[in-house]
Amino acid sequence: MSHTDCQGKELSACCPKAEISLGTYIVFPAVAVLLGWGLRGYIGGGPFAALIPGAFLSLSLSLLLRHDTAMACQTALFCTVGLAFGGEMTYGQTLGLATAPETFWWGMLGVTLKGGIWGLLGGALLGAGLVLRRYETKRLFLACLLIPVASFIGWKIINDPQLIYFSDPTNPREESWAGLLFATVVFLAVLYGSADKKAKQMPLRFALWGLVGGAIGFGGGTLFLVYGPSLPVPQAWSNWWKAMEFFFGFMLGVFFGGCAWYYRGELAEEKAFVREKDRGLRDLLWFVPVIIFFFTLFPILDTASTEGNAWYLRDLMHFIYTFVFLGGLCLILGLRSSPMTWQIVATLTVFHAVLDFNEWAPAAGEPNFSIIARALILVLSIVGTGAAVLFLQKRRHFVPHLFQLLLWACYGVSCLKVFAVKKWLLTDADAGYRFINCWLDHYAIVPVFVIFTVSAVITALYICRVYDESTGEVSLSVQEHG
Repeated sequence: MSHTDCQGKELSACCPKAEISLGTYIVFPAVAVLLGWGLRGYIGGGPFAALIPGAFLSLSLSLLLRHDTAMACQTALFCTVGLAFGGEMTYGQTLGLATAPETFWWGMLGVTLKGGIWGLLGGALLGAGLVLRRYETKRLFLACLLIPVASFIGWKIINDPQLIYFSDPTNPREESWAGLLFATVVFLAVLYGSADKKAKQMPLRFALWGLVGGAIGFGGGTLFLVYGPSLPVPQAWSNWWKAMEFFFGFMLGVFFGGCAWYYRGELAEEKAFVREKDRGLRDLLWFVPVIIFFFTLFPILDTASTEGNAWYLRDLMHFIYTFVFLGGLCLILGLRSSPMTWQIVATLTVFHAVLDFNEWAPAAGEPNFSIIARALILVLSIVGTGAAVLFLQKRRHFVPHLFQLLLWACYGVSCLKVFAVKKWLLTDADAGYRFINCWLDHYAIVPVFVIFTVSAVITALYICRVYDESTGEVSLSVQEHG
């Protein structure tokens, strides 16, 4: 093959695409989700912060599976929202039960079950997103609409009366794992009614791989909390909670990456879901007020419902004021609009990260931002992210560029939360502004941010490497020796 034969527009056609190895399928998502899960625990937690590992997972798999923008769009929507659903579960007290000798086995059962359900539901939606074109539109909408309904029913039957309870009964927390399990079963059942064989099987396959990865990741990661404090290592430099999160994310990435590799031949044939009419960003005009209500008005209504005796109002707020309800809405809107999907995946993720940074209270006596400054930071961040996403959508290399944007935006917010002016730059009348050596008071920050930084760099390098392999582009030296 001559150099001139491989020039110009025909480069990828005459130079065959390199086969991506099993190792890359495993390591790339594993490191990306490890980082995403670590950032999720550092940026507020909860379901909105769980958008981070979901987005990282979906974009890494799209690069590995050589998706075009349309395929990456549908995968990102279902994977990002699907993994975020699991963030509704409370597990802090369950981890506490696991660390106490007298309740070790019950606590381990709880975290293993919750981790498995997290991976099960996330995998079910990821698998559906990968074969979205094979479903009837009405069936897809029905499956998405039934997620919050089934979740509420499961919560009402098992979690609300605490029939099976994995938190502290003396200081009860509201659990929702059974609701998410019900939602998974209903979602899979609706899609299994499809006539297409692959449409039946793919969501179930990814759900089962996610079940195993989540159970091993959360159950195994909890052992860091159980045995870590007794290990002969400098405990002041150790953060066993972060070790648990890193391990959980790593194992989910390993299993989902392995599943994608195992079925890569079948998934390579998939085409993107075709919308009857892409509605652009028009739905954003009323989705923005919903988000504002969710973070401002709904907490007030939720507090009022819990303080009163109106059980029906409490149940109504539990149905509406959950990410399961909002996530189902996100799925519906994403199916209507591809630009809306990218705003949900990217802008909503950054929105919560910046919101958490704004709401985080520094220690007493340290400076904080004013309300006006907070609002300005939030608005500029969201407008900037939204505009960047719209700009990148017009570029040829959209998926890797969007991945890099999300990667460094979330990493940057985590750095700001620890090293920003409002915590580590103080002022006094004599010396003016001065820096505090944060690591002298919090040694464990150092290894955590070393892992953040190393995994972010590795993920960024994999983005570039895998994208080059997926396009089939080769260097001049390789071409000349072909």
